[in-house]
Amino acid sequence: MNKHRYCAAFAALLALVACNKNEPAVTACSEPGSPAIVNVRIDAPQTRATVADTPQEATVSTLDVCAFRGDVLDAHGQNNGTSLTLSATQGPRTLYAVVNTEESLTSVSSLSGLQQKVSLLANNTRSRFVMTGMKSQTLGATTSVDMDVERLAARFKIDKITNKLTNPTQASSFIITRIFLTNVVGNICYDASQASSIRWFADSKLNDSSAPNDLIYRKLNSPASVSYNNSHTTSYSFYTYPNSNAQKNTLLVVEAKIAGQFYTYPLLVAGTVERNKSYEVKELVITRVGNPSDGDDDIEGDENKPIQSSQATITINVLDWEQVLIGENGTITI
Repeated sequence: MNKHRYCAAFAALLALVACNKNEPAVTACSEPGSPAIVNVRIDAPQTRATVADTPQEATVSTLDVCAFRGDVLDAHGQNNGTSLTLSATQGPRTLYAVVNTEESLTSVSSLSGLQQKVSLLANNTRSRFVMTGMKSQTLGATTSVDMDVERLAARFKIDKITNKLTNPTQASSFIITRIFLTNVVGNICYDASQASSIRWFADSKLNDSSAPNDLIYRKLNSPASVSYNNSHTTSYSFYTYPNSNAQKNTLLVVEAKIAGQFYTYPLLVAGTVERNKSYEVKELVITRVGNPSDGDDDIEGDENKPIQSSQATITINVLDWEQVLIGENGTITI
């Protein structure tokens, strides 16, 4: 009998020690709090943007919100629109919002598991971007929470291309044929950390059938002929996931046909590309021929070699869709 009494006391002591440890033991031993009703409203990026985005770029089709006790799921809710009501429990919680999710989140059981879910660039469209946001919040019986979300993608934008070629023959035969991104990252985790294996697009071939070409590539249906000292003023936007690989910088490339020969103008807009930032060339001023190209979809030779800063005047703004002006006030002179 004494033996059994000692064993019971020892077991109780072990349980007490376990429940006084930090996570995960606390999570395992703590009981959830009383019921909590949480009214969540998300602020889509355009409400905080320092540069304009299009209504399509800020579209919210679906909203998922998860509440976590430490790393353990406490509650999950899903709705179509920018708000929802979540049935959770009271106490300190981490709220995590996912907008325009690519898959059902009903199987999520931990914060770390949700953050490491991989998003594919190909699952974005110009009117549906995956966005995420996180907030620490102590929940009472009824709590209203506003949350910010940010797109996982970054935007590259060019507004104006000006022909100032100094050679008269070249200047009279300047035609813009294509604009695109190269070295595009195609996958990223929900917390914007790099996926274990990077999926690259447009690192060896353009207009690839497996690539999200509508997001990263534009062939002008009617090639734009621009006479000397005039400009092509149509704006173009392209999208990539974050890229911190210094060996494969994401480049914004303008291709032109000059006197019957193709040339590329690859612009190193940013050494590190961050989520939800807009890297913007307000004007590209071309004064000389670029890198020789054969005009096909294969990326080879110097076609993807960045134009040197000594050869270009660039203006960039980076704001939140962050505008990044390249060069001097967004103007690039090459």
